[in-house]
Amino acid sequence: MSNITDQINLADLIQPTNLEPSAFEQSLQDEGYEYDYTSSEYDTDDEIEHSINLKNAQLQWEQSVQQIKTLVGLVILPLIGKVLGRRVAGFLWRKAFDYFY
Repeated sequence: MSNITDQINLADLIQPTNLEPSAFEQSLQDEGYEYDYTSSEYDTDDEIEHSINLKNAQLQWEQSVQQIKTLVGLVILPLIGKVLGRRVAGFLWRKAFDYFY
């Protein structure tokens, strides 16, 4: 089984940043304030980490669903089949026994 972080493509995580100032930044510049903060400078690492965490959570969810499907297919369905098969066989045997004897 491969490591979860090996399955993450970094190109999927890095999104193009918008370098145009927002309306708030533009209003501050119009009023004469120096406002050189851009979200692309400081939030890039946080955005990448958040994206990695989301990808990890998605992969873990998919693995959990696969494990549940395996559990149902290999354990639960055969047990249900065994119980129902014995009940149907017992019912048919009683009907046959009552009919012939």
